[in-house]
Amino acid sequence: MDAPWADPSKNMLVKAALVDETTGILVDFDLKLSQNGPPFIVWGTGVNGGSSSFDTNAATHLKNNNYYYSLTRLQTSGSVTLNGEKLDVSGVTWMDHEYGAFGTAINPVKWVLQDMQLDNGVCISNYATYTSGAPVLNQKAKSEATVQRADGTTYLVESFLTPTGRTWTSGVSGTTYNMQFQIDIPAFNASLVVTSLMDSQEFPVLTKPTYEGVAGATGTFEGKKVTGTAWNEQSV
Repeated sequence: MDAPWADPSKNMLVKAALVDETTGILVDFDLKLSQNGPPFIVWGTGVNGGSSSFDTNAATHLKNNNYYYSLTRLQTSGSVTLNGEKLDVSGVTWMDHEYGAFGTAINPVKWVLQDMQLDNGVCISNYATYTSGAPVLNQKAKSEATVQRADGTTYLVESFLTPTGRTWTSGVSGTTYNMQFQIDIPAFNASLVVTSLMDSQEFPVLTKPTYEGVAGATGTFEGKKVTGTAWNEQSV
């Protein structure tokens, strides 16, 4: 990875090669990414989910604060080469960067996350964390949403998530994941459904398997119909 020093959000170059563990196919990425518009500051502050009790000590703040921002409007172009077949690609990419305190090996955090890039220019990051248990199918639960308009205006508001539709159980880890969530955001008269585009999108390589699912979003925002690309992430 490389980027210009003057503005690292523009003209980022990403080159990577990996071998698919199941098929043995070589995958090469050669991409250029440039952010269009302001960054997405999660919680509106980017720190500790909006808590006012921030650790400002330079020696300990990374152990006690959780930091989180995203680049949600990355205009992306380049190529992906699969086993020697080069495919030209273009689109809009979402890049998360979260760091600092986030649970421990003894007390890991469980979470579900639904990110959305809507066709009205709004980006949404909705999440809930769990100390025990997990989302229950067809049961509405509290969550929290960061909502950003295209001009960068950002809001942190109450929301509700409801797992709906199908579930999928990993044959590797045995973990069951929800393939669809309904997200309701009363402050914006919004009701959105995030649905995974395919089932098998688990990363079982860590101590705690995580579902990292490319998804789609449909529904209404401020009473108007919207669609968009989305992300369905779960570590339960």
